[in-house]
Amino acid sequence: MGSAIVAYKRAVQRVVGPLLDSILPQERAHTTRVTQEELLPAVTELRERIRLLENGSPLKGDGARLQYSRTLPGVVGSEEGLGISPRLQASVDLAIKNHIQANSADAYAKVAATQDRLRFAKSLEWLETVLKPGDSVLELGGGGLCSAVLAAHFPKVSFTVGGFELRERFPHADQKFNHLLCMEVIEHVCDISYQHATTLTGVKQCLTEAWRVLKPNGSMFLSTPNAASLFTIYRAMKQEPPMIYEGHFREFTFEEMKRLVAEAGFAVERAETVQVWHFFAFAPTLMSFLASEGLSVRDRGDNTFLIARRSE
Repeated sequence: MGSAIVAYKRAVQRVVGPLLDSILPQERAHTTRVTQEELLPAVTELRERIRLLENGSPLKGDGARLQYSRTLPGVVGSEEGLGISPRLQASVDLAIKNHIQANSADAYAKVAATQDRLRFAKSLEWLETVLKPGDSVLELGGGGLCSAVLAAHFPKVSFTVGGFELRERFPHADQKFNHLLCMEVIEHVCDISYQHATTLTGVKQCLTEAWRVLKPNGSMFLSTPNAASLFTIYRAMKQEPPMIYEGHFREFTFEEMKRLVAEAGFAVERAETVQVWHFFAFAPTLMSFLASEGLSVRDRGDNTFLIARRSE
């Protein structure tokens, strides 16, 4: 009996530890002790999930939206967990409302009113750290709702919307812009020519051109789906294509995207993954499994955000 108890304790520590690290990182940052009151909900949830899995039953709420109340390691979840200020979310919501009223035929805007509102607000938070009145900004692939949100929030910034071919030389002079935005664009850029395998020639050309048109020390803000997110892993487990959106030419992992940006001559100044689209009940269990197998649970958000500088 004693050996069985020891084995049980080790199993609980192996699984509950990572779960607590994912649920209570803020508390763990301030103390090495976890109270029974903090531990009980996690253990109760874990036991119930294990029971259901052992019985072959689907997890209750599987696939349902789950609002995390705290930040997961390397993954930010839900509006509360994202730490978005009411000011920023209100700015986004008002811009969306005004755009839809003025562009009733814009079907994407009506979907994005709920689907992308968290991503827009989080993007504004990052952009407020780099954009200043009078700055010139090139927005790649812009137009529509995203451009409307940006223009409404930064009325004293000069935006140029880039509706041109991203795999060719940009129609702009060297060192013209203070900043460049590449928001949910790079995953759509296909190869310049097909060579029986994906070579990323289009992506590399686009990033090289982004570097060229930026002024010295100019910044690029890039956001793109994370190919190694919890959601893509979850989709693969369900035997679905492991992509955030199947229409993309190529999605990139967090580390892969940073490497491609650096290879284009940029110095990555800040990079994180954030959870701005998919919140599902299976996520904590999936993170616990990854941790128990010695795999990283960091940088598993469904979107990569990064700011990079043109380095000479």
